[in-house]
Amino acid sequence: MYSKSQDEIMQHWEDSICPLVSICCTTYNHGQFIEQAIKGFLSQETIFPFEVLIRDDCSTDKTPTIIKAYQKKYPDIIFPIYEEENTYSKGIKPMPVLYKKSKGKYIALCEGDDYWIDSFKLAKQVSFLEKNPDYSLCGTQYNLASSPKDIFSEIGSYSLNDLLLGNRYGTLTVLFHRKYLTKNFYLFINTMPVGDWPLWLFLSIHGKGKIINHITATYRTHSGGVYSSKNKVLQKTLVLEIINKLNNSIFKDSFDHNIIRKSWRTNLYRLFKTKPTKKEIYNFINIIKYSSFLSKKEKKYIFIIIRINFLYLLIIYGFFLKHN
Repeated sequence: MYSKSQDEIMQHWEDSICPLVSICCTTYNHGQFIEQAIKGFLSQETIFPFEVLIRDDCSTDKTPTIIKAYQKKYPDIIFPIYEEENTYSKGIKPMPVLYKKSKGKYIALCEGDDYWIDSFKLAKQVSFLEKNPDYSLCGTQYNLASSPKDIFSEIGSYSLNDLLLGNRYGTLTVLFHRKYLTKNFYLFINTMPVGDWPLWLFLSIHGKGKIINHITATYRTHSGGVYSSKNKVLQKTLVLEIINKLNNSIFKDSFDHNIIRKSWRTNLYRLFKTKPTKKEIYNFINIIKYSSFLSKKEKKYIFIIIRINFLYLLIIYGFFLKHN
């Protein structure tokens, strides 16, 4: 259990009816990890109030028990949601449920198997966004639990076009403006296979993004991780699926079609370089079939080569990528 009392955490908070930041945490069977995540939230040194929203998606381990113990000790900070059945298995994305419950001007994200290591994380990010109203989101650098010396996310400012070429942010580090989460956002995000990279893209329609020069969080890879447990082929297939959907989304006119096309073709080439098995090839064949980023001639050649020899496909597609 975290050592500080609720009063000690809240003693420097400015008087306010609403929290300035809503920390949104989703969890499922994170009994080994959730306490470390909660401690990272409670350790935040701020002069502004924050709330911690934790959504447990019907865990079958000790996760709910741990959350209940913390909610009992910190009833004015921690607000849990306990699902009676697993909703992720039914296609419901976990984070948007919390977005709708949040009250803060800003939303911070961290899943229950990751954790924060900087007690001034929120203070630093809020300070940046308050001073820079033309920015819609702010991330930081982070490391890996299995390899703390390896640092991820490159420091800098990122535009929408930068993000169309690839994800730059670690979800566990991001703080963003809640005001942009309109009805159209939920219509958009519900069409996407995952919620993080499309969220950054949506936010970047409204303002720039920044990764500041601080290592504030630790990412944990394990067999139960929703994304980290997927192999490289499935991860890259998801990227292609997202790009396809961007091109057909309600915000498609906000995206530069030439950059989306370049991103799709580049990621397809990267996917081929992972040397997928024949079974994995057929799993993403429909993504190629229905893509608007390849000509009919290209698709024809690709499908012929798939039937003949996969290695030639890499060579042929590399040629297309170079000359288009």
